[in-house]
Amino acid sequence: MLWAEGTAEMRWSSALVGLPVTSLAANQEAWAAITAPRGEGPLGADRTVTGNDLNEYHVWPAAAAGGWFLVAGSGLNPFATS
Repeated sequence: MLWAEGTAEMRWSSALVGLPVTSLAANQEAWAAITAPRGEGPLGADRTVTGNDLNEYHVWPAAAAGGWFLVAGSGLNPFATS
């Protein structure tokens, strides 16, 4: 399954340690384009998974996925000292 929040977290953490993120960024942009014409944030997952002891995933716009999308694209490092 594809999990938008996890993809964005991976993009952010990869950039933080200096790894290339071109593919992850392109994947995120394509993912966001699915719902962007409706003015919605990115979908949380590509399929619904329920009955899992650890978590559930749903195919609907998700705030966490949208938040991480913004963080990942910002280039900001909250651990950096001034």
